[in-house]
Amino acid sequence: MKRLFLFVSLLLPIHAVLGQYPSATDSPTLGGIGAVIDVGSNGVFVRYAIPGSPAEQAGLRPGDVITAVNSNSLQGLDLVEAIPLLRGPIGSGVALTVTGPGIPQPITVDLTRADVTALSPSGALGGCSAMVSAPNPQEWKGPDLRLLYSIRLPAHPTKVEVQDYVGQIAAVSSNQTAWSFEDPQVDMLAEVRADNLDVLLQAPSPLSYYAAAAVAQLASNEDESAIIQALPHNVNLIQTVIQHGWITDAKATLASVLQAHPSYLPPRWIRAVASFQDPGTYPDLEWYFVNGQNQRSTYEAIGQLPGLDLAHDVATAWQSGRLKCSSAGRSATTSAALDYGHVDALESAVDALGRQPCESDWLYDARNLVLQHLDVSGSDQQIQAIVRSEGNRLTFDPVRRKFHFADR
Repeated sequence: MKRLFLFVSLLLPIHAVLGQYPSATDSPTLGGIGAVIDVGSNGVFVRYAIPGSPAEQAGLRPGDVITAVNSNSLQGLDLVEAIPLLRGPIGSGVALTVTGPGIPQPITVDLTRADVTALSPSGALGGCSAMVSAPNPQEWKGPDLRLLYSIRLPAHPTKVEVQDYVGQIAAVSSNQTAWSFEDPQVDMLAEVRADNLDVLLQAPSPLSYYAAAAVAQLASNEDESAIIQALPHNVNLIQTVIQHGWITDAKATLASVLQAHPSYLPPRWIRAVASFQDPGTYPDLEWYFVNGQNQRSTYEAIGQLPGLDLAHDVATAWQSGRLKCSSAGRSATTSAALDYGHVDALESAVDALGRQPCESDWLYDARNLVLQHLDVSGSDQQIQAIVRSEGNRLTFDPVRRKFHFADR
């Protein structure tokens, strides 16, 4: 099927509705592509193209994977980080790298973002109510361009004038509930220049995302200490710390913030702490795997750490994760449970074989999960028949992390 213009929408908290959101003037500013998506191991994948959306009209199909946006890889990112890259002003262009069924090689698709405020994902994935309870896109708010463009930074500003300028931007942005990497706040904050970086590091919480993006543009090695010190105030600054190679110097701060057991940290924060291979951080990494967000990326980061036994944590995460409506959430805990020999995780993955991405009980990468953890071959239907008829003979090899049929 020919790919034309694609335009995205998600469901929060595991999904989000990525579309148009009215500003204070009720004039839509942010564009989207109109599809329910989720996060996978190598990007974000399409669950469902909302009827009447540009995504549906363009032929975007369930199972298609977006691996990069404007050449920025989505691998290792969560939806919190990926969504702002996909959003943008109505009518603006964006280049997606797309793979998936029927696409033998990754293709670059040039998209035009559109107004999707009239679309609703309700009912898109029936049977899993948490997926369809997100607010209507019309209730979301993007940047108020009229007010933002009325704010001016004086020529040769004093420190007080810079603080006032940043404060005005924060006030206008305070009611915003949708963000884009291309929102004007990033460039507006970058105008304060590097000698006022301290003001950006102290920016109010409504500007956390934008301030971190501006700091990434302005930071130099001379700013290392100040940026590390500001990490607890704005976790998005982890991007700058990694880009400049300051992870080792930031170890104490990274570990201290994780020790406070926040409900959310960027995946790259967890990967940074895991890279230290410090047993002193293991209890907090275990806690975050069970209780925090992004269980897939957390498990990938800590699953092979020397001296860390995750058996109890995996069992706990699996018991809660198996009930999740997010396919990516269930896939993350299913993979971990399979690694630790949970038969019911194998049964769940086998049951998901042949399901379509638009179905609520579909499991991301189900076939690969089954083949990686079970000595079996055949079609989806053949595998299901074998497991259902001979499941009582399943045994698990903890060294190979693989199931096999006894005496078969």
